[in-house]
Amino acid sequence: MKKCANLCKPVERSVLLVLMAVLLGMALPLHSQLSWNRLDIKGPSPEPRRGVGGIFDSENNRVVFQGGESRPDPFPKFFSDTWALDLEAQAWQELNGATPSARCHFSWVTHPQRDLGLLFGGFPRNNELWSYRLSSASWIQTSQGTARPPPRCLQAAALSVDRNEMVVYGGLRGAFTPDLQDTWVYDIDSGQWTKAVSESPPGRRYGSAHVWDQKRQRLVLFGGLIIDSQGTIREADDLWAFDLKARSWKQLTPLNDGPSRRQFARAVALPARDGLILWGGRDSPPTAEGSPEFKNDLWFLGFDPLRWQKIETKGTKPPARFRHTLIRHPVSQRLVLAFGEGKDENHFADVWTLNLEELPIKDESQARLRIQRKGDSVRLSWQRSSGTRSYTIQRSVNLREWQNVEVIKTTAIDGSTDTLSMTVKVAETMKFYRLLLQPRR
Repeated sequence: MKKCANLCKPVERSVLLVLMAVLLGMALPLHSQLSWNRLDIKGPSPEPRRGVGGIFDSENNRVVFQGGESRPDPFPKFFSDTWALDLEAQAWQELNGATPSARCHFSWVTHPQRDLGLLFGGFPRNNELWSYRLSSASWIQTSQGTARPPPRCLQAAALSVDRNEMVVYGGLRGAFTPDLQDTWVYDIDSGQWTKAVSESPPGRRYGSAHVWDQKRQRLVLFGGLIIDSQGTIREADDLWAFDLKARSWKQLTPLNDGPSRRQFARAVALPARDGLILWGGRDSPPTAEGSPEFKNDLWFLGFDPLRWQKIETKGTKPPARFRHTLIRHPVSQRLVLAFGEGKDENHFADVWTLNLEELPIKDESQARLRIQRKGDSVRLSWQRSSGTRSYTIQRSVNLREWQNVEVIKTTAIDGSTDTLSMTVKVAETMKFYRLLLQPRR
C-alpha cells in the first residue's frame, strides 16, 4: 500500500499543477513533434537586414520579400530590391524592374482575387501607396486622392478581400516616441482614404504584431510599443480588434495569460484553425543597466474561445530576434520566417520553415484538407466533421476562380469511417485545392 501511495504522488502533483494553471489562467505549453527546418539555400541571396516586407504570391506559388534596412556601419543602408523564394527549389531569385524607393518597416498586404499587393508608408517616413501585380511582379505608384494618412512607418495594416478595403492603424511619425493613434480605411474600388473615428482606440502605438481575422472581418493586434498613462514608453501585452464594418475598436480579454509584453513580434492568421500564430519579439529591460530580452517562443491564439497556447518545438530553434518577417505559405501549409535583428545588432538573412499541419491545436470548427501529390494524381484526405451534410472539393489556378471537382454527400459515406479521401487526376494548370463544408439545416 505504501508503494502504491509513493507511485501516485507524481500523478497527484501533475494533476495539481494542471488545476493551478487553470485557476490562475496560465497557458500550459503544448509539447509537439514540430521542428523548425533551416533552408540550405545556394546561389545569390539578399543581404542580412531587418524591417523587410513579405507576402505570399498566389499567382506563382512563392514568397516575395521587399526592401529592408541593414546593420548600421556606421549608418544603416536602406534597400529597394525585390526577391522571390521558391520553397521547393530552395532558391532565391531577384526580381528585376522598377521598385518603390529604398525603405523599411512599411506595410504590404495582398488581395489575391485582384492579383494585387498594396504597399504603404515606411521609413524614411512617407505616405506613398504602391500597387504590386502578383502575376507580372511589377510595381506602380497608386493615386490616393486628396485626403490621406500622414507619413508613417511601423504601422499595423490588413486587407479585407470581402470588402475590398485596407485598414491602417497607428505607427511612428516623429522620433522614436509613439505619436499616432489614428485609423484609416482605403477603398480599393474608389481609390479613396477615409479616416475612421472610434471612441476608444488602442492608444499611440507602433511595432505591434497584427493579422486579419477573415471570419469576423477585423484587424487583430497584439503588443507593440505604447505610451502608458504615466507617459512612459514601454512594451505592451494587450490584445485589440478593429471591426471594419462597425469602424470601431474593442479591447479583447483572453481566457488566460499569453505571451509576455514585447515589441516587433510577428504574427500570421490561420483561418482553418480560427486563430493566429505569433513568434519572437523583444522586451526592454526594466532598468537602463539591463539587457534587452530577445524572444524565439511560439504561441497560438484561438479566437473562439479566445485562448492562448504556447507551442514547444523539438530540435534547433531559429535564433531569437525581432523586426523579422513571418509569412504563411498556404499551399504547403508552412510558416516561413526570415531576416530580422538579434542580440548585439546582429542582422539575419536566414530562412526557416515550420509545418503548420502538425500544429497540436484541436480544431473542431472546420475540416482541413491534406494534399499529397504523386505522379499525375493528387490524393485529398480530410477528417469527418459532425453536423455536415456534404463536402465540396474545389480547385483553382489562382485562388480567384474556383471550380468544383466533386460534391460528396454524407449519406453516401460509410458511417464507421473517420478519415475521408479521394484521388483526382492533376490538371496541369491547377495548383490549389480547398474543401467546403455544407452544414445540416
